[in-house]
Amino acid sequence: MAIYVADGHQMGLPLLAEGLVHDWNWILSELSLRNHAPALGRAVLAAGVAVLVTAIVLLAACQALDLRGSESGSRRGRALRDALRKEVPWLAEDRRQDLDIERVLALYRSASLPVGSLRPPPGA
Repeated sequence: MAIYVADGHQMGLPLLAEGLVHDWNWILSELSLRNHAPALGRAVLAAGVAVLVTAIVLLAACQALDLRGSESGSRRGRALRDALRKEVPWLAEDRRQDLDIERVLALYRSASLPVGSLRPPPGA
């Protein structure tokens, strides 16, 4: 999607059919952001990369908690691991990781991950 956002100003990418409106040009024009299309495209790309990296880190953290034992880690970490393990099994042997990443992203999109507040609890 980032490439289409970035193209919102110059409209260099071809449209799929005759008579269509360049969506991102229209959206960004309505928001008075058309001149910022390249920067917004980079921001969308960065956000997408951040979400994917976070999914990979969550998978690695779950695996580490499983390897250390069921009682290791914080209560929040164990709750997160338990939520992930309902959809993504423990990595006992080689397998495609893209499918695991997709499952984590689906959990994220459905707000099924117990991430809670990023602030530490009082007194911590």
